Amino acid sequence: TVIPNCIDKADYLDPGPGGAPIKPKIRNRPLVLFMGSLDYFPNMDAVDIILEQIAPKAPEFDFMIVGRGLDPGRLSHLENVRYAGYVDDIRKSIADSDVCICPLRYGSGTRLKILEYMIMGKPVVSTTKGAEGLGVQDGQNICLEDDPSSFAGRIREILEDAELYRTLQRNGRDFVIE
Repeated sequence: TVIPNCIDKADYLDPGPGGAPIKPKIRNRPLVLFMGSLDYFPNMDAVDIILEQIAPKAPEFDFMIVGRGLDPGRLSHLENVRYAGYVDDIRKSIADSDVCICPLRYGSGTRLKILEYMIMGKPVVSTTKGAEGLGVQDGQNICLEDDPSSFAGRIREILEDAELYRTLQRNGRDFVIE
């Protein structure tokens, strides 16, 4: 028997107090989220990619890194990257984001973060390795990009194409529910 990767959709579809959805903060600039345990080498490598190759090519976006284990001093040279550290309820951080990313190049295991992003209706850009084992389809329920130098362009594409944004939102959520 093969049991697919899954999360409890009830925890994400009605996450607020009294069952009310968590409303995102209103911002002037798009927010791109990456989350993970930052004492795990593959996630640390993903942060390096964000700091060195993605965020510098997308100064019009704000990037938020969430998770325990990062030295905040590493971010001091980038004005568009913030570090939230460990948060008690990741759903609030996901709700506040416009696009979520998973630029992993190494590692194994299940990328439940992608399922969490998708169930909350967030378009996702990931590497093929980052989405490995999930059965997602590029351009249908996720955007896959293995070239770090093109990652910012894929984020930009999603944010500039309202139809693509809505397609990824709807199909991503439906994919997780199914």
